[in-house]
Amino acid sequence: MQPIHNRLTTVLEPKDYAEYLAFSERPPVHLLRILPSNELRAIRLEKPTPKPRAKPKADPQKSLFGPE
Repeated sequence: MQPIHNRLTTVLEPKDYAEYLAFSERPPVHLLRILPSNELRAIRLEKPTPKPRAKPKADPQKSLFGPE
C-alpha cells in the first residue's frame, strides 16, 4: 500500500466500530491487528475525464460601458 498511501490504514471488524469510535481515556490499541495480505487489495481506477465547464452567460448589468 505504501506506493499509494504513505500512512497506515486502519481496518476494523464491524463489531469493533462502536468501541473504536467511543471516547476513551486510552486509545483502543487492542483493536489494532495486522491484516493478512490476502485480506486487502488495491486496484487502479482510470482517472475520470473532467466535464467541460459551461461558459457563464454575459450579464448586461455588469458592464458600465455598454456591451462587450
